[in-house]
Amino acid sequence: MLILLVLVAGIIFLLCGLLRLGFVTAFISHSVMTGFIFGLAIHIAVSQTPKIFGLPRGHGETVYQLWHLIGQFGEANWVTFTIGAGALVLLYW
Repeated sequence: MLILLVLVAGIIFLLCGLLRLGFVTAFISHSVMTGFIFGLAIHIAVSQTPKIFGLPRGHGETVYQLWHLIGQFGEANWVTFTIGAGALVLLYW
């Protein structure tokens, strides 16, 4: 459900940008928008990190997935991490 929420929020952001509805954000406090976007960023980072380390993804909410990731960190596949980190460096370069 949370992945669907992120997808819907992205579509809404895209539509609002295309329809030039940026003035609507004047009615939503800056703190609320910052918190919402920061929460989405944390969720995306936690859900993608197991892939770059070659670990199985945990189940449940984001906090439980992060806890599972920390517990499995010793079993990380460092070859997968090196390839993934190299790809990210090339992407940002």
